[in-house]
Amino acid sequence: MLNSELSVGGCCTVDVMTHTLITALSARQNSKDWNKRAQELELSLRKMASTHPLLILRQLPLVASVLRGRVDLDWTVFKFRSHLHLFQEVSGLLDMLQPTIFKNQYSVPLQKILDVYIELFQNYGREGGQTVGNLMTQFAVFTQGYIHHNSRQAQLYLEKQASAISELQEDYNIMRTLCVVIPDPKGGHEVIVTPNNLSPPNQMSQQIERDCAELLCNHIKEI
Repeated sequence: MLNSELSVGGCCTVDVMTHTLITALSARQNSKDWNKRAQELELSLRKMASTHPLLILRQLPLVASVLRGRVDLDWTVFKFRSHLHLFQEVSGLLDMLQPTIFKNQYSVPLQKILDVYIELFQNYGREGGQTVGNLMTQFAVFTQGYIHHNSRQAQLYLEKQASAISELQEDYNIMRTLCVVIPDPKGGHEVIVTPNNLSPPNQMSQQIERDCAELLCNHIKEI
């Protein structure tokens, strides 16, 4: 019955439950029992993502909405009010939704979510140290999956964010694993190929290198 309701896109009781869980998790609190409650909320959402991922996928616009605006806070406020932890929790949920989350119908809310993560890295990359560094690694691996499963949408997104990503690549090696095709003002393309100086390369990184090489070859043929 649940799958039937979800398949036709109709709202059902469990949609309301999912919305409530996400909203509750995003309402960060300073109370003593908040950490325990947050863990319970996260566990509930992870179970839902594992058994009925469509319920979470339908709430991606809400996820994008609850993340937006938090990355404009002072780093101390951002960290000690547990906003950073929320981004870690959401990152874990996004990982569980692969590869379905990369389908075209989820591109708009997914890319809005990724936008906020890039802002987070720009604003807190230096102050956040290893914690933000770990989150950046998760982001890079997730985006590599995006390239692998939906190269067209991923390419369009990375082109849009080319300037921000290029800035991050100057300071963070992990961001250099992203292959970006950037249109230049003269009408050609500048292709940034995944570098080989990251070791050991995993299977996904090797696939991305092959994808980038193919893009480069196609570009050369067009010249």
